[in-house]
Amino acid sequence: MSQLNDTNYINKSPVAADYAPWVQDSDGVVYTATMTQLAALFASLNGDDVTPTVTALATVITTQQWLVVTAAGATNQELPVNSLNSGRRIMIANKGAGTVTVLPNGTDTIEGAASITLAQYETADLRADGLGMWFRFST
Repeated sequence: MSQLNDTNYINKSPVAADYAPWVQDSDGVVYTATMTQLAALFASLNGDDVTPTVTALATVITTQQWLVVTAAGATNQELPVNSLNSGRRIMIANKGAGTVTVLPNGTDTIEGAASITLAQYETADLRADGLGMWFRFST
């Protein structure tokens, strides 16, 4: 690939489409991505523009980032292992009539507590510190 200079790029400014960013995964494999793909990845990691997962059942949260619970009765929603999800954001909303109990995994806690409960129309915006504690950013 040649370098950009005044000779081969006369009167044209480089734009995002002119670049092929790369991403390296935890195994050292390098992938190329378009700027559009990177923007979508960063938006999803930030928790923006995420489609909610709607459930009326007890759930062990795996890939969901936004969980809307519609159960008429009480349900438990279990968080994933905190240490494997450092920095992860999980939003839970109780749209149903039943109480939603949010349970951390194993010895993890939610701000030191063994669980939190959400009444109808209450929400929780949780973030993992990677050290065993989920922090709550909304009520």
